[in-house]
Amino acid sequence: MQIRETIERWVQDATERLRHDPANAAKQARIVQRFLGDAGIREESELHPAKLTAWLRERAEGRARCTVRNDLSAVRMWSRWLASEGILERPPFDSVKVARCDDTEGCDAITPEQAEALLAIPRAELKHERWQVRDNAGARLVAYMLMLEIGLRRGEVAAQRWDDVDLEARTLRVTRDKARRKDVLPLTRRATAVLRWWRWRSRHEGKLVDRVVPAGPNAKKARSDLDRVGCTGEAGRFHRLRKAAITRRAKAGADIWTLTRWARHRDPKTTMRYVRHQVDDLREDDR
Repeated sequence: MQIRETIERWVQDATERLRHDPANAAKQARIVQRFLGDAGIREESELHPAKLTAWLRERAEGRARCTVRNDLSAVRMWSRWLASEGILERPPFDSVKVARCDDTEGCDAITPEQAEALLAIPRAELKHERWQVRDNAGARLVAYMLMLEIGLRRGEVAAQRWDDVDLEARTLRVTRDKARRKDVLPLTRRATAVLRWWRWRSRHEGKLVDRVVPAGPNAKKARSDLDRVGCTGEAGRFHRLRKAAITRRAKAGADIWTLTRWARHRDPKTTMRYVRHQVDDLREDDR
C-alpha cells in the first residue's frame, strides 16, 4: 500500500470510530498530504524525523507558532495511527519538537475587576434597544459569560448548541470540544441565569435556533470591549478569559486533578501554565 493511500483510511477511522469532527479531520488530512508532497515522501522508509523538522522550519517563516504546532500535531496523529494499525513499527515523529507559543504579558488572565467590567459593557447596552442589533450586545454577554464562568474557548462558544444545554440540571455538554470528548460541565448560577434569559429572549423575538450564539459574538466589537477594560494586544486576547476562569478556580482551592478535568486538559502541566496569580495572592499577613 502506498503511504499516501493511508490518509483516507485514517480520516475515515477518525470520524467513524473515534468520533472526530469531520471538518477538523479533513483539515488535518490536508496538512499531512502537504507534508508528504513538499518532502517528496512516497514510501514508509522515507518517514524520517529530520524531514518533518526541515518542513516545519520552512513553514514557520511568517506564521504563528501555534499554527506550526498544529501542523506537527496533525502529522504526529497520522503517524501514531499508522503504528497502531501495524503499518509502522513505531511512530517516527514523536521526537520532533517545535517552540511553544509565546507566553507573554499579553496572554495573562484578565483580572476579576476587568472581567466584571467586561460583562457590564453589553449589559449597559441592552438597556437601549437601538444597540441590540448593531452591536450584538446579547450575544456578547452570553459569550463572555460562557468563557469567564465555564471556561469555554471562543470556538466552542460559537459551536455550542441548545440541545447540549440542560438548564434544569445546570449542565452543559461541550458541543465541539477541542479535546474531542464532549465533556459535561456544571453551569454556575450566573451562567444559568444568563442562558435562561437569552433563550427566553430569543424565543420571544422568534430568533431561537440550534446554536446558542448564532451570530457571533461580533469579533470587532468584542475587541473594542476588551480594549475598554485594558485587555490590549493581539496575542491570545480572547483566551485570557478562559485563563481567568481557570485561575479563579485555582484560587478557590480546587486541586490540580479536578482543575485539569474541568479545563479539559490532558496534562496538569498545561493547566498550571494557565494559572496566573497576582502579587497580593502570595503576600503573607504582616501582622
